[in-house]
Amino acid sequence: MAIEWNDELSVKVESLDAEHKTLIETINTLGSAMKARKSNQVIGEVIEKLIGYAGTHFAHEEDLFDKYSFPASINHKREHNDFVRKVTAFKKDFDSGKLMLSIEILEFLTAWLKNHIQKEDKGYSELFIKNNVK
Repeated sequence: MAIEWNDELSVKVESLDAEHKTLIETINTLGSAMKARKSNQVIGEVIEKLIGYAGTHFAHEEDLFDKYSFPASINHKREHNDFVRKVTAFKKDFDSGKLMLSIEILEFLTAWLKNHIQKEDKGYSELFIKNNVK
């Protein structure tokens, strides 16, 4: 279930690849915490870290979209907002006891991130490389 970094996930922009690796590590940490049956507090802290870091990463990408006039930025930003909204809702329901974190939620996070990097993020690679984004 863990996501393994490979070249198919690289957008060929060092800073963004590093951020993607951190997101992957955070989702993998969540999976490990669930598998080890860590406390709800520990799992909640990992989800909180995921939300916070995703926000930081998305803001970085979106600043680059604006700086280099990325043509697909509106739809891309919408995907970012939808992800944060969904994960924040998961966290709220988890904190209130309405939701137990499940394999399905972990699978959603894993699939969403892999799909987003491979399909959406790769769309900006050429533009950012051409503009020497590091």
